[in-house]
Order: sequence, then structure tokens, then C-alpha cells
Amino acid sequence: MARAVSRGVAGIASTALVAIAVLTPVHPEAHAMSRQPEGAPQAAAPARPGDVAIREELDAARAAGTRAAYEFFIARHPGHALEAVARAEMERLPPDSRR
Repeated sequence: MARAVSRGVAGIASTALVAIAVLTPVHPEAHAMSRQPEGAPQAAAPARPGDVAIREELDAARAAGTRAAYEFFIARHPGHALEAVARAEMERLPPDSRR
């Protein structure tokens, strides 16, 4: 019985959503504004510089303030210029900073 009621409510809700979507007026220029000319390249978000994500990871290790966080950063980015920075910062941590 509960399933039948649940299905009935879901069916009514689905029907209501479809009706809203169909009956909602659309600005006449909305479709024209969203279309690009044929053959035009797709717009994409500009790429971030490659080091941004790595710097954010180092900032996260700094925020954590633990040797484990720095070790994780170093393991993920061997040979990167920020690896040396992370090692130096890790060495300055107190010995009990394994939080």
C-alpha cells in the first residue's frame, strides 16, 4: 500500500515538473544567444597554470601542519621545485607534529 502511494506521489510530482517545464515561457532570444555559429570552436574555461594545483596542495600540507601531510605532498610531486620547499618546511616542524 505504501509503495502504491509513493509511486502515485512520484508520478504526480513528475507530471507536475514536466508541466512546469513545458509551460514556462522562454525568452525569445535565449536559444539564439546560446547557439554558436557553425564551425566556431567551443568556448572553454581558460586553463590554469600547472603549478596552481600543486601550490594549493602545498598550502593544504601547511594548513595541516603535520609531517604526514608534507610526506604525502613530497610523494605526489617528486622532482618538483616545491618538493624542496616542502622538505625544508617539514624539517622545521616539531618532532611531535604527527597529528
